[in-house]
Amino acid sequence: MHWNTIRIAITRFAFALVILFTVAILAVMPSAVVASFGHSAVQSISRPHQTAELQQSISPQVIARGDYTCVINSAGQLYCWGANATIPEDLGPIIQLSAGGNHICAVTSINTLRCWGDNSYGQIALPVDMGPIVQVGAGSYHTCAVDSSGTLRCWGANGSGQRTVPPDLGVVTSVSAGGSHTCAVLADGTLRCWGANWNVQVSVPANLGPVSQVSAASNHTCAVKTDGILRCWGANWVSQASVPANLGPVSQVSAVSDHTCAVKIDGPLRCWGDNTAGQATVPDSRPNHAGQRRQ
Repeated sequence: MHWNTIRIAITRFAFALVILFTVAILAVMPSAVVASFGHSAVQSISRPHQTAELQQSISPQVIARGDYTCVINSAGQLYCWGANATIPEDLGPIIQLSAGGNHICAVTSINTLRCWGDNSYGQIALPVDMGPIVQVGAGSYHTCAVDSSGTLRCWGANGSGQRTVPPDLGVVTSVSAGGSHTCAVLADGTLRCWGANWNVQVSVPANLGPVSQVSAASNHTCAVKTDGILRCWGANWVSQASVPANLGPVSQVSAVSDHTCAVKIDGPLRCWGDNTAGQATVPDSRPNHAGQRRQ
């Protein structure tokens, strides 16, 4: 497996860039230890849950925040370490994970939604009438999920209207919950955003066109167009919304607090924006078991 082609899913409040290349290790060796940049040592690693044979292929994913990191391997096993490493014992295999301000939500292999962590704004209080869930997005203090019919549901904090789903939204394929705003990709590729707009983070460019993926950060938003072109808008005080001119087509983007990372179509990872902790500096080699770069 080519180390540079691993799919990423870095949440929007990450303080340090996780080494995405290590996801491949978990895909083949579930007991492997994964380290992340920005942490001097792994504080704790959760015990992987027993998994039944899955009926669908799972893409390895890594999800990071400032004080914890989680990884899903190809068997659907979830590993977390750091300050928020506790995983529900009865969780079982999962297919997608999203980490918010201080809460985590996971879509299980049977399309149920589980959330745990901080509930000060009701962000993990799931609606009782939810159907099968296909994707979830956890924001700072709110959560949104897309069910199998394409209906979007949101709950939690609503100080800026971030959880108020527009009544004319239509069928949704994916959602991203940011700091105080929410963005959803519709079935026809249209992007809709709502909530806080103090940095024009919900002002979708009129000429954007259809998109395949969106990532809502604290104060900026990025979307991958269906032709692979990346567009970003909103806060840009450390150039987090300034897409490099030579970036080229990308397959995925993750907008974080003050920096942005994207996976290019041909594999390499590019990051830009705030780099005070090295979070926008992509390592040029794989980490060893202690989290140090190999020479």
